[in-house]
Amino acid sequence: MRIEHVPAGAWENQMYFGKPDYESDWAWINMTNPRTFRLHPDEAARLNFTDSVMVKPGEDFSSMLGVIHNLHCLRRLRQMLYPEYYYPNEAEDMKQHNFGHALHCLEALRSSVMCYPDLNPHPFYWSGMKYHDITVSAKVTRQCVDWDVMQERLEPRNFKDTELMRGTGPPA
Repeated sequence: MRIEHVPAGAWENQMYFGKPDYESDWAWINMTNPRTFRLHPDEAARLNFTDSVMVKPGEDFSSMLGVIHNLHCLRRLRQMLYPEYYYPNEAEDMKQHNFGHALHCLEALRSSVMCYPDLNPHPFYWSGMKYHDITVSAKVTRQCVDWDVMQERLEPRNFKDTELMRGTGPPA
């Protein structure tokens, strides 16, 4: 854990929510890696995850940390704001799939935020904007996970999609 002092303009970060480009796509990929997390049998039993898809060679169970799923969802919703960049010539069935995926992501984010709310107060300020003249500032002091350390600790338990074992886990 570390203490973070966030300046007022921090939410203007263009790397993750600006116009899409190669650099921002790689920033998202790097932020959400490792994506997967190998649960050992005793951990899976304790969490009631023994019905999860298994990972080769067949002892461990597949999982993803909720925070990684939430970030995946934010990224997916961002991608839907730029369909001409991410989904050029998208077929109608894929549009329907993506719409359903977006609804799933909104619900996942809603329930996660309500379960683990950020209870840090943020000050208001006058924005001077025509349609939103008062807004909340990013300025806050808070205790945060050290993301780099967390990624380092997760990496040894990461697995590739090709290591997932078909025929294990609950039926679709």
